[in-house]
Amino acid sequence: MRRTKWILAVLMLTLALSGCGSREKVPQVGDFSFELPEGFTISDVTDMTCTVLDGDGTVVSTIRLTDITPSQLWDDDGALPRYLNKVAYGCEYFGWKGGDEAHPLHYITLYFPDPDTLERRESYRVLFVKDGGVYDMWLDREKLDAQTVTAFEAVAERQGEEG
Repeated sequence: MRRTKWILAVLMLTLALSGCGSREKVPQVGDFSFELPEGFTISDVTDMTCTVLDGDGTVVSTIRLTDITPSQLWDDDGALPRYLNKVAYGCEYFGWKGGDEAHPLHYITLYFPDPDTLERRESYRVLFVKDGGVYDMWLDREKLDAQTVTAFEAVAERQGEEG
């Protein structure tokens, strides 16, 4: 009987330290079935990325499954800066949160300095949650007008409503 209590105590401690299996898991394969604005299509789908083409076949966006968990997207634990350092090393960025803790969004403007001219090239991203994965949607604002960028932001915002 004493041995049973000891084993039970060790099991309970193990479960408590492991988070009782409640840790978020990052999907290994992305789901790139998005309802895009009219005139845009998804192409070159892999397990982790896809590209978005306009009607002329020009790449205007990429969408990537990240290694960030939904709670890390909302929390300020350093996961987002580490991710940005991996995909856009050497840039400055300005970001702001959207949505809420249950349906987090993160909007980010990145600035890439040209070491020769000191001019900054700008990039824009929206990170959002879909089916337990955090996706990074890069939008080429040089090829998309403001109204179309807003339509793509709505795609990201709808994922939180559906999930």
